[in-house]
Amino acid sequence: MKKQADPISPATPDINVGSITERVHPVAELNRPMSILLYGRSGTGKTTIAGTFPQPILVLDMREYGTDSVSDIPGIDSLYVENWQDVETIYWFLRAGNHKYKTIVIDTVTMMQKLAQEYSLEQDGKEKDGQMNKNLWGVTSKTMCAWLINYRDLPYNLVFLAQDRMTTEEGAQEDQVNPEVGPRLMPSVAACLNAAVRIIGQTYIKEYTKTTKEKGLERIFSYRLRLGPHAYYLTKVRKIKGISMPESIANPTYEKIIKLIKPAEQPETREPKPAEKPGAETWVTPA
Repeated sequence: MKKQADPISPATPDINVGSITERVHPVAELNRPMSILLYGRSGTGKTTIAGTFPQPILVLDMREYGTDSVSDIPGIDSLYVENWQDVETIYWFLRAGNHKYKTIVIDTVTMMQKLAQEYSLEQDGKEKDGQMNKNLWGVTSKTMCAWLINYRDLPYNLVFLAQDRMTTEEGAQEDQVNPEVGPRLMPSVAACLNAAVRIIGQTYIKEYTKTTKEKGLERIFSYRLRLGPHAYYLTKVRKIKGISMPESIANPTYEKIIKLIKPAEQPETREPKPAEKPGAETWVTPA
């Protein structure tokens, strides 16, 4: 009987299987740039947080004109993105590496999706403000996902900013979050970006009052970044197991976020109290 050919042999005889060994590295040695998605209402501090990342910083303004909050900070440049062709051209400029930037901010992904919609319509021979159909939504989704990953894979810190929205899925099961607050994007695009980034945080403003002898009753506003698990707000932090994560942090900055996720800088987090009930644990999270 004639011996059959191996069905899983390399398709080409010159495949260098040994080259795979050279590409394998211990996970502990990997030092990838930061990728983070910040979403929230306008005016809750998204751009301000982005402005604390390593400089020089390039903000890609996707028709948002939202850089006023960082206009007084040196080391931050802005580039206005007019159309989808700009999105692709700027990527190749950044990939070439002939620039000074350490952090790239996309402000916002929500408006970047709008540019992708206009591009899909124009490629289909329609006006850029024309009516979208199911096929064009699919094209827009594929375009966005591909280029979001391209940007994420650049060797720089990537900060994706997005407006927020509440989504309600019909037919949700008992163990599903319903509704959920997350980035204002198409569900398929949101799923792609959520999976791609290392951190997802929601920006918000907490208001409280305090009484002082000098001013009496005073209103205090605290700008915060929600990072800990929540029943409704989408959050995510890729970190080593065992590192405690606070529900939120006040006046968030790049340095504060890094301190939370790097184990070498974590303080002792467990402080058992004598009065606690048997089997109970008291956890103290970093401020």
